[in-house]
Amino acid sequence: MFSYDTSWQPPAPCVRLCIFDNRLGVRLGPFPALVDTGADCSCLPKSIRSSAPRLDYEFAQVLDFNGQTSTMEFVRILDATVELLDGRSTVRLRKSYSNLRLLVVSDGILGRDILNQHAVSLIGPGLRWNIE
Repeated sequence: MFSYDTSWQPPAPCVRLCIFDNRLGVRLGPFPALVDTGADCSCLPKSIRSSAPRLDYEFAQVLDFNGQTSTMEFVRILDATVELLDGRSTVRLRKSYSNLRLLVVSDGILGRDILNQHAVSLIGPGLRWNIE
């Protein structure tokens, strides 16, 4: 189980992520990420981008939540291992994924590209969430 982050108002499900590009031997994170079941893809914070210049970056058109189209930067990781860490930096889930396409934005987001491969429970009244 993971705890909600009470610094958000209202409190929100968050996690610390560590993403490995197994092909290039690059580690991204750990970094905080909001669990967002409405986000099509997971996102890397821009602060991580500067520490990993060797990754495969590309630009693509995206439609944001306001219906606006813009060109955004993505990183493609063909062979990834993603770790979800709890508040004590204990790895609670480690799984391999192929062909991740992560949007580069201001804050980390764990989106449906990863969440849909798991059973996720949000226990709002208890300020806890779980992923299996």
